[in-house]
Amino acid sequence: MDPVAVHSCHLLQQLREQRIQGLLCDCMLVVRGVCFKAHKNVLAAFSQYFRSALWKARRLKSRLK
Repeated sequence: MDPVAVHSCHLLQQLREQRIQGLLCDCMLVVRGVCFKAHKNVLAAFSQYFRSALWKARRLKSRLK
């Protein structure tokens, strides 16, 4: 496996472990009453929906300050 692929796999494994342990999770998703800890950066990286929603929330929060 090439070095970039190895690095990518390692990164995703570490993020998964952090999520499982609740380490550095900065948001929670609730789906049908079930809570899932998550990392905003991972959600935003893999989903345009979450990227947009998190960006809007950030802008709203900065306006309220």
